[in-house]
This record gives sequence, C-alpha cells and structure tokens, in this order.
Amino acid sequence: MSFNFTAGNPRAHRIRVYYEGSQTIQEGMPLCYNSDTTTNWFGGSQTAGTITATTTTAEGSQNEGKWIRVEDPASTNLPFFAGVVAAGSKKIGTTGPSIVDIFVPNGAIVPVRSSLSSTVNVTIFAIRPAVYTLTNPVYGGSTTSLRSVGLAMETVDRSSTNGLCLCKLDPNMFMIQGYGVSANYLDPGVGVTTGTVRPNNISLRTSQTGGAMQAWRIRSEANGAGSAVGGVQFDTILSNTSQSGTSEVASFQFTWKSGATASAFANYVAEFKYENQDGTPADLQSGTLHANLRLVSNISSTTPPAANTVYWMTCNAEGADKPDGLLFVDGLTDVGGYVSTGDAPALATGDVMIPVRLAGTTYYLVALADTGV
Repeated sequence: MSFNFTAGNPRAHRIRVYYEGSQTIQEGMPLCYNSDTTTNWFGGSQTAGTITATTTTAEGSQNEGKWIRVEDPASTNLPFFAGVVAAGSKKIGTTGPSIVDIFVPNGAIVPVRSSLSSTVNVTIFAIRPAVYTLTNPVYGGSTTSLRSVGLAMETVDRSSTNGLCLCKLDPNMFMIQGYGVSANYLDPGVGVTTGTVRPNNISLRTSQTGGAMQAWRIRSEANGAGSAVGGVQFDTILSNTSQSGTSEVASFQFTWKSGATASAFANYVAEFKYENQDGTPADLQSGTLHANLRLVSNISSTTPPAANTVYWMTCNAEGADKPDGLLFVDGLTDVGGYVSTGDAPALATGDVMIPVRLAGTTYYLVALADTGV
C-alpha cells in the first residue's frame, strides 16, 4: 500500500526549491535555506517590487536564498530549516545541484530520512551540521550545533540502515534560541545602553481558591544505563572588557505584597531536596558522594579578587522579625555531628561538634548548647 502525502494529507504542503549541494538527493533528506547568501542565480535583485539585473543582492533586498535556495544543514543555517525532500520528487537519486520538491515543516506528518531507532510519539528528530538524515539532538559542546525539528510518528528501527520514518515535522514544538556554536547567538541588546533586556517573559497570576500553581516545571529522568541527567543548567558568561553592575547566574525572589497574609504553612525562597522516591532513607552506593547543595568557587590564584566567599548569608530583619537562628539543621547526628555527653574536653553535656572539611582535612565547629552560656 502506498500513499500520496500531498493528496492524502491536506496539511502536507510541498514547494519547489533549488538545491545547491552536491549530495545524492534522497527522499526525506533535510535541507536548510541558504539565508546568508548575497548572490543570486536568476540574475536579478528585487527591491520594493522592482527587479534589477545583477548577480548580487544587497542587504535589505529580497534574496532567493531566503525562500528558494536550499543547501545541506550547516552550523550557520540550522535556524532556517526549509524541510525535507518530498516523496515523488523527480530528482531523487540524482546528484545536486538540482531543482527538488520539499515538504515544509508546518506540523504535517510526512516521511523523513531517519538514522534512528524511533518510537512513535516519543523519539525526537533533529538536524545537525553535515548530517543528511534526521538524527538525535546530541549537543557537541561549543563546536557543534543542533535543532530539534520533529517527533517520530512511527516505531521503526533505522539505526543500522538509513530509511524512511513518519514524522510530525514541526520545529515550533521545541524551545530553541541560538544554536550551540558561539558565533550563532541571538543578541537582543543591540543598540541598548540602559535598562534591562528581557527577550522572554512569563507573567502569570492564578485566581484559584485551592490547589497550587507552578509557573514552570522541568522534569528530567535518566532511563538508560550509564547516562547522567541534569534538570536545568544556567550559564552566565562575562566577555565584556568593562563590567557595570552585579552579575548573577540565577536570582530567586519571594515577595509579600501589601495586604498579603501568611498562612500556617512554611514559605521558602528556594527548596533543594535530595531523597529516595518514597522519601525514606535507603542504602545507596557507598562510593558515591551525596550532597544536597554543592558550592564551588574556581578563582585564579595569580589575580585573586578583593573578596572571595564561597557561602554568603545576609538577613535584613529587626526587632520581633529577627530570625530564631542563622543556621537551622535538622538532626545533627544525622550529618555526622558529635553530641557531647560531658566527657569531651572543654565541652558540656549537649554541646555539639560539627565536622567541616577544609583542604581535605576534617575539623570541627563547636556549637554550644544554650544552657550555661
């Protein structure tokens, strides 16, 4: 059984483009627009509806590289994904350059050329530089970019032999800004000298009378043997020659508006929780470091800053609002503290020695019980 995806799927839209690459044209092969070209092959430049006979196109003029000229995926053109070679294109099996038909990525389900073992409604398809199939979204650091463009709509194994797989081709399913390579960033601050630049904003308010609202939730789960997983990563990079103002990797703020009333529940600016799924302690691998929060400060020893602090706490509260403790730890014995029974030198019964490791050596901070102090 065969299907004509143009007639059988009304959402599948095909257009004719000019492929400038030199690969063998195959059905489902991903292509990107040659968006940064300043030359044109039809010998004219169109500006404000007027076509001028020329072989170059000035910036600001209509250039066919943005709508008809396509090329193989590269690190500089991934933002301009054009689509995949359409079924029935007459040039399939020939070597480019050539005129080809492509399916545009509009959310329709179309056949794509895959190199993955895919599962329907689960596997993500991505395009990567110099890769002529739809593949997995593996990021290769600062030298390799990628763009997720679709979701598998068929369970089929193409990992050993490249072949076709149905795919919902829709790059807008994924959040993508910038494409990995340092030169391919987006810059919302061009021409800005003051104020706060904020290209993305989430502003929500709930009027519900019960339950809870989460403005944002990210879930990451490691399901493969040997894989590591991260929920979220923030990177703040300073490359300016002169800095003005304070820079932060992340900022959390909890604000009580005028008229708000506190409930009997606890309120936190941030909560970090490390636990077993059932919430009860269990034996884990003894060779693994377990920590709720890790603070690392890597500063050059040759040019140290005026002040370098790993952990800095500030509490601005007065009078009756003063906190009942600068540091509150539940269960001192659970974190390795030694509670004195009266036989330790210079300690009274109930005093605690809290272990602290400095430069690989264990020392103890003495915490005196409030009796007799």
